[in-house]
Amino acid sequence: MKEIFSKIKIIPISRILLHEGVVADWTQKLSSHIDHDGVVKNPIIVTQYQGRYIALDGMHRVTALKALGCRDIVVYEVDYDDPSIGLFGWDALILDRCPLEEVLQVFARRENLELVRHRDYAEAVKNIQRHRSCFGILTREEEVFELRITEEGHNLDVLIRALKDFEADLDRRSLRLVYIADEQSAKTFRQHENAFSLFKRPFFTKEEVVQRTIEGKILPRKSTRHLFPLRPLRIDIDFILLKEEIDLETKNRLLQARLNWCLENNMVRYYPESVLVLDD
Repeated sequence: MKEIFSKIKIIPISRILLHEGVVADWTQKLSSHIDHDGVVKNPIIVTQYQGRYIALDGMHRVTALKALGCRDIVVYEVDYDDPSIGLFGWDALILDRCPLEEVLQVFARRENLELVRHRDYAEAVKNIQRHRSCFGILTREEEVFELRITEEGHNLDVLIRALKDFEADLDRRSLRLVYIADEQSAKTFRQHENAFSLFKRPFFTKEEVVQRTIEGKILPRKSTRHLFPLRPLRIDIDFILLKEEIDLETKNRLLQARLNWCLENNMVRYYPESVLVLDD
């Protein structure tokens, strides 16, 4: 347990690099919750690279705490090269109806992409995974609209620009999205009668995550879904502590005292099974 506790620490929030974008409404909502509750429940998960910390999980906590004026933040540091850390993606259910084909035709012309309509969803998934296509849409009629890249080279830049622009278009139309784990998305869509279509989104590698972050070219929102062998929850640190102009040594001493108190009072529990959390 001492080894785990040693990886939970307080660092300057200015040293955190986000690897993907955020949803402004989610940041605002989380800021309100933290301000109301007075505690930061969970540490963000980071990996250290070239003296900076890349946030792997917890982008909205970072932006929420910045909005609240916090100087520092609680993190749990991991080795991103650890093969037990899995990297997956998010797809999205589009709940609201829209003139889909018309929207995609206009978008494809604007972004210089090829819009291909077919019925082979498995083939579309392969093309998206290989970054030959930016994304795809699966309809209730099992038709697939695939946005293929026509330019030679720079596929990743083209893909990321298209993904950001398309999600911005969806936002402007006030279309509701529900993000779903990529390996479950097609099954969930077929079972969810109220969803209009499935937005099949691209997948990124760990190398792409790190490189884009260091270059300052962050990925679109909800681009990655990390699975960690261990995820500390409910640290419950007073967020005022993170705002105060107290030296980091003192803050970390208080943090470790809190963790050890939890251990000594039988408040540390380990769940090796999958856990379903119904919360924001």
